[in-house]
Amino acid sequence: MEFERCHDFTGRATNYGNASCELFVEYDHRNTMSDALLSHGFIHDAPVRVRDGREYWPVVATGDREDLNARLDSLREEKDADISVRRVVSSNRSHSQPNQETLSERQREVFELARTHDYYSWPRGITTKELAKKADISKTTLLEHLRKAEAKLLDQE
Repeated sequence: MEFERCHDFTGRATNYGNASCELFVEYDHRNTMSDALLSHGFIHDAPVRVRDGREYWPVVATGDREDLNARLDSLREEKDADISVRRVVSSNRSHSQPNQETLSERQREVFELARTHDYYSWPRGITTKELAKKADISKTTLLEHLRKAEAKLLDQE
């Protein structure tokens, strides 16, 4: 559904010349690629762009090309999806699989708690506030533990 007024909900300004519009999109969350990407080792890294009826999902993953191609083939089959790779960027870092052994004990606990409560699902199964309460820490501390854990698992530190 496209809204008539773009960015001005008071109705006082005109929208002539605006290049963007407000959209409301409904979808069945069971059809989202987010969970499928994550379960195949791809981590969603930036906003999804939609252009000409196609979705563009920037993701981060580890592994060599053969491994990545095998995981993509599995995704194509599982989701009956037309997936094409537009660009591959390689870092100079080691391409080993993410290893939770690099995490501190607390980072591992918080990361596993987040996974257990579907924090990385779309839509999220739990808010950061609720997750922090379960971990008995502040929301800021929770987010710091998750950020550091994610950085280590993505070999960014």
